[in-house]
Amino acid sequence: MTELPAFGARLARFIERRDLDSAALDGVSARELQAVIDGSAPSAQLLLRLAPALGLHAQDLFVLAGAAVPQELAPLDPFAGSSAISIAFSAATLPAECIDQLRQLIESLPQEARTKPPRPPRQYEPGPGGFLLGMLEKRNLARWYTAKSVYLGTRGQIYLSEATVQHALVRSKRLAPDMFAGLAVVLGIAAADLAALTGFDLPADASQAPPSPVLAELIWRLRRLSSNQAQHVAGVARAMRS
Repeated sequence: MTELPAFGARLARFIERRDLDSAALDGVSARELQAVIDGSAPSAQLLLRLAPALGLHAQDLFVLAGAAVPQELAPLDPFAGSSAISIAFSAATLPAECIDQLRQLIESLPQEARTKPPRPPRQYEPGPGGFLLGMLEKRNLARWYTAKSVYLGTRGQIYLSEATVQHALVRSKRLAPDMFAGLAVVLGIAAADLAALTGFDLPADASQAPPSPVLAELIWRLRRLSSNQAQHVAGVARAMRS
């Protein structure tokens, strides 16, 4: 496997791919950005300002930069991941009006207080697979649901064991382009953009599933819910399917 490009180089590739004006990113000066591209370690404050200017979640940018994600940005309840997967499965076959009802239900649920400190993040080797695991972790999906995430992202075309997917992600040289593209759908980032950000060597002719904004959006919104709240939404989604 080729050597992983530094964060600044990967960031520059992403900016070039998206044809962003690096001199006019909201809240970020050209000098600050150039310093990171040239190899300076970004501060937490800069990452928080840079993420929305790039159209990325701040949590993802922290992971990609190899920086510790602030505790207040962690998912509320790690045990909500199972329900998030269940809701995403249901949403894949629901009509638009039902999706809107699920959005409204999720938004209507009160923000509960965090009762336990966030579970310490796992330490992954820097590389495409490790970055993907870190980003999935920020969606409550990394520890037990990576295989189900691949299944969702590939529209059921890839069904693998959890151990197989974890092994592929931890050992990035075994990470196949179709699996990478499927996880890009779950993360809500175009596969070519995600390849630039993670340093993954995505073949130019690799098949790329179109992004699924609904899937990625629901999974992201659910990260703020408690396990009980997420179970309630999952029950409503299953009833809709019936």
